[in-house]
Amino acid sequence: MSEQNTFVRAIEPSEKDKFVDFLTHTLTDDPMFVYIYPNRKKRAKFLRRFIELDTKYTINEGTAYVIENEGAEKYLGAVAWLGPDADYDEWIFLFHILISCKFSKLIPTIRFLWDVEAHAPKGRHWYLPSLAVHPDYYGKGLGKKLMDHTLEIIDKTGEPTYLESSNPKNHSFYHRLGYRKDHEIVLDGDTTITTMIRDPR
Repeated sequence: MSEQNTFVRAIEPSEKDKFVDFLTHTLTDDPMFVYIYPNRKKRAKFLRRFIELDTKYTINEGTAYVIENEGAEKYLGAVAWLGPDADYDEWIFLFHILISCKFSKLIPTIRFLWDVEAHAPKGRHWYLPSLAVHPDYYGKGLGKKLMDHTLEIIDKTGEPTYLESSNPKNHSFYHRLGYRKDHEIVLDGDTTITTMIRDPR
């Protein structure tokens, strides 16, 4: 399959469950969530809750996108953006973490989330909570096509974008898109979150 045969579009509100299912399935092994929720079944359960919170706002803002093959209904990849005016309550996210996190991981997780919040940009910016490509289509240029499409739209606002990467394998991908490393936050000895910022072009 070639990325030339694919297209990017914003999702409809009626697709919310399908969108959440796709992101939950493809992001379940994210290193940060693996640390917080070692049990995979529990991890998928609570990851879905977090993605549902994000998706409620991104759908309302029209900033949730998918990439599909021409003539097919299967999502090949998905991206969600939270704009600077999104009515998003971060305390709800924190509350879900606190009530669901394993007790032995609670203090390090709270400390980590505090550090992440402390290093987030203070001015107006766009935040990338989710970007995923189906594993069957890795290396096909689909993630880049999703990001190029949506960054072109966001760049017109003149505002920067911000993300947190927990997978070092993705750093070169983000660098090629114009992101620069801002901070590194250690969750534990094996898990480091790298915050990245990209200025508008």
